[in-house]
Amino acid sequence: MSKKVYETTLIQMQLDRPGGMSYVIRLSDGRFVIIDGGHTGKDGDGVYEMNLRRMWKVLRETCGEEKPVIACWFITHTHIDHMGFAAAFMTDFRDELVIERFAYNYPVTEPEWREWENEKALNDAMALYIDAEKYVMHTGDTFTFADLRVDVLLSAFDQYPPEPDNPNQTSAVLRLTFAQPDGTARRAMIMGDCQADHSIELRNPASRVYREDSELKADILQVSHHGLCVTGYSKEPEQYYEPFLKLYQAINPSICLWPVYKERFMLTDEVPGEGWCRLPKYPYHYWLHQSVPEDRHFHHSQMTEITLRDLSVRTWIEE
Repeated sequence: MSKKVYETTLIQMQLDRPGGMSYVIRLSDGRFVIIDGGHTGKDGDGVYEMNLRRMWKVLRETCGEEKPVIACWFITHTHIDHMGFAAAFMTDFRDELVIERFAYNYPVTEPEWREWENEKALNDAMALYIDAEKYVMHTGDTFTFADLRVDVLLSAFDQYPPEPDNPNQTSAVLRLTFAQPDGTARRAMIMGDCQADHSIELRNPASRVYREDSELKADILQVSHHGLCVTGYSKEPEQYYEPFLKLYQAINPSICLWPVYKERFMLTDEVPGEGWCRLPKYPYHYWLHQSVPEDRHFHHSQMTEITLRDLSVRTWIEE
């Protein structure tokens, strides 16, 4: 890897339907940290191929002819729209990438809903990188890569209730802290598919995962679970709204990243059965849109690159 010092950036990757979540961080030393990766799509629909080209272009723009070095590939949980692309990309590019470590956490129980097929695909892909370190993330763990510190605020072993009932309840929550040359820092909160029960515990002083407001405050918020509150198409209890509102108020971001496609984000999606994702449904959406300027909200139907030094944002459509 070159000795050149790079501008540290965070990219919310443009994803085609069925979407998912994918973030790429370019570190000051030219290495990358990747979080999740998005969906593989279905055979023949071209989704994987389009997302692959975009990912490879981002990596190549920094590395040129050298192999891209992934300092760490974080997987928040094993839902296909978060880890499907990662497993496929790692496999297809095993001779073109250097991956130094993986960080993940699977549930310890064996319920019917456990994503065995997804876990196997991910395990098989990681096994191809025989020199890579593999970490099972736990709450309180810290990872440091160049100018980035990653703190695990929540992991699969800290769910409430203790017996999770769906994969989203095993999602990690990561706090990213980017050191700046002037001694200050920028923060991003990666919520993954954190749900209402998690938000309750993060704000509950009696919980072992409780965090003070000062520990949650961040410049950038990845809005949890694609803008949803809890899992499923059923009507969600109103008692879950306030915990998310309180959590987002503690984070108090100046930039919101929404891992959701444009039609949903812009409230123009008329697909039957998908109205459950419309933003005005929840009070915390109102608060986010009132407190963060509309031109600082970004969906993943476009590439969104944030320069951490000054929080400037560049967006474009990548064909």
